[in-house]
Amino acid sequence: MKSAQFACTYFPPCFIMVSLMWIVALVILILLLVAIVFIRAEKSRKNPESVKLAKAHEEIRDRAEDKVDEMLHVLKEKHGGYVYHDVFLEEKEDLSSELDHLYLSTAGIFLLETKGEAALVKGEAEDPSWKGRTAEGNQDIVNPVVQNKTHEERLKNLWGEGFPKLYPMSVFPYGNVTLISELAFNMKSAEEYIEEQLTHPIYTLEEVEGFNRRLKELQEHFGITREKHYQNVLNRKKEED
Repeated sequence: MKSAQFACTYFPPCFIMVSLMWIVALVILILLLVAIVFIRAEKSRKNPESVKLAKAHEEIRDRAEDKVDEMLHVLKEKHGGYVYHDVFLEEKEDLSSELDHLYLSTAGIFLLETKGEAALVKGEAEDPSWKGRTAEGNQDIVNPVVQNKTHEERLKNLWGEGFPKLYPMSVFPYGNVTLISELAFNMKSAEEYIEEQLTHPIYTLEEVEGFNRRLKELQEHFGITREKHYQNVLNRKKEED
């Protein structure tokens, strides 16, 4: 190493060559970064409608979830308990769930899957997908009842013994829901259903406190980020394909 430094110190051509190599490497790196930015910009330019629709879907979803979250907080103020929004739990590598809403109450745990579809939705409880009109037009919609069953099983597996009574619900805040399923609701029917269960409490407030402690433990040991969950979903889709 010292001999190489000595050579470059006392022989200018060597120093020039090393400098050129660094310059070339830097230029290549800059070109790669420019290419990446250009490719992404080109994709957005070629698919402006897709980008617009994706953004619109996210906005509808967020508004729908905010509406459900507000309703649950009103119930919490009236009846007590704890409300959680967007809980991401990973049972094992690449196997995780996004729990849209959880309401821990004296009636048990309400597990709500929220869908932001804004028009007519039709389907049977066991169908893999339902039909509906969304911001993107007519299309199939993932059956939230089946989706919520997966969330329920994962939560039970992680919870272990003493799992409280659970009420899986699929809520369409903006949809005219025509479903043959007692598990799907619009906003009004969802609130009425929860209120009805809360009039028949089966747990004490101390037990609800215990539910809250247990959920916090699950978040501490099995909680992941939204990004990690979405990566898990992509990984599973690749395996299925």
